[in-house]
Amino acid sequence: MNKPFLQLEQELCQHFQERHEVIRGLLVAAIAKGNMLILGPPGTAKTALAETLSHQLGGRFFSLLLTKVSAPEELFGPLSLKALENDMYKRMTAGKLPEAEIAVIDEVFKCNSAVLNTLLPILNERVYFDEGSLAKPIPLQVLVGLSNELPDGGVDGELAAIWDRFDLRYTVSYIKDETSFTGMLTTGTTGITTAIPMKVLTAAQQRAAAIPVGAATIQALVRLWKELRNQGFVISDRRFRNSLRFLKAHAWLEGRSEVSEDDLAILSAMFWSDPQERKTIRKIVLGFANPLALKANEIFDSVAELQAKLADMPDGADRTALATEANHKLKVALKALDALRKQATQEGKNTNTISERMAQVKAANELVVNQYLLGM
Repeated sequence: MNKPFLQLEQELCQHFQERHEVIRGLLVAAIAKGNMLILGPPGTAKTALAETLSHQLGGRFFSLLLTKVSAPEELFGPLSLKALENDMYKRMTAGKLPEAEIAVIDEVFKCNSAVLNTLLPILNERVYFDEGSLAKPIPLQVLVGLSNELPDGGVDGELAAIWDRFDLRYTVSYIKDETSFTGMLTTGTTGITTAIPMKVLTAAQQRAAAIPVGAATIQALVRLWKELRNQGFVISDRRFRNSLRFLKAHAWLEGRSEVSEDDLAILSAMFWSDPQERKTIRKIVLGFANPLALKANEIFDSVAELQAKLADMPDGADRTALATEANHKLKVALKALDALRKQATQEGKNTNTISERMAQVKAANELVVNQYLLGM
C-alpha cells in the first residue's frame, strides 16, 4: 500500500533537485497528520514543491500568502451578516482553512501575532473556534508553512508558540551541485502523475498509527534523550511524545511492520529549534539512527570543503596540482561510500543518504576532471 507514496516521492525527487529530505518529510507529515515548516531564501522552490505535492494528494486544498496586513477573513472567511442579525458570531468558512484537508500557508510568520495565534488550536488540536468558545473539529490532514525568514524576535519571541507547533522543520538553500542545477533547468513537473486520493491517505494514516514501537526503539529514544540533554539540548516532553507518530509514519512508508532505529533519522528535522542547532542535532540523531549514513555525510562534507578550496584558487600550476590531488581523494571517497552502502545493505539499513552522497561525489569528480584537468 505504500507503493503509490514511494512512486510519488520518486517523481518529485526527479523534478525538485536536492530536495529528497524535504519531500520525504512532506510525505511523513501527511501520513502522521502533522505540520511542517520549510525555511529558506526566495527562489528555492518552497511554494512550488509544497503545492505540487498537495495537489497530488488530492482532497480539499487551501493556500494563502500572508502579509503584515492579512485579516482573519482571509484564513477563516467573512463574518455571516445573517448570523449577526441573530446575535451569533459566525464565519462563512466555505473554501477557507477550517474546511481544508491540505493547507499551505506561505510567509507564515509575516502576519501579526493576534491573527497567527488563532492558528494554534488548528495546528495543535485540529479544531476551530467559532460561535464564541465552541470548538469544532476540522478535517485538516497536513499543514505546510513556508517562510523566507525566522519569526520576528527569533524562535523564542512573540511567535514562539506558532514556531513550536511545526512538528518537522527543514531548511533549504539554492542548488549546489552542477548536475542537480542542470536537472533543474531541463526538467518540469509534467512527469509528476501519481495521484493519491484522500481515502488512500486516510487508510495509510490508520495503518501507520497501528504500527508498534518495540522496546528496543523505546530504549534508543531514551538514550537519545539522555545524549541530547548531556549536550545541552532540552526537547519538550510533548515533542518527544509526538515523535512517535512520525516514527510510525516513517516506518510505514519504508514498508516496515515495526518501528526500527533506522526511523529515528526523521527526528533530525523534529528536535532542533534554533537553526544554529540543526547540524549538531542532526549529527547526534543520525548517530543513533544510522551511523553509516552519518559517516557518508562526514565523507561528503570533506569533499565539499575540497571543492570550495579548488573553486577559490586562481588558475595555474597550484590549482592543477590541487585538482590532481582532489581527483585521487574523490575516487577514494567513492570507494569508501560504496563500502558503506554494501555494509548498510547487509545490515538492512536505509541506503538513500549514502546513495545520494555517492551521486554527488561522482558528479564532483567528473567536474574536477573535465573542468580543472582536461579544461573542457
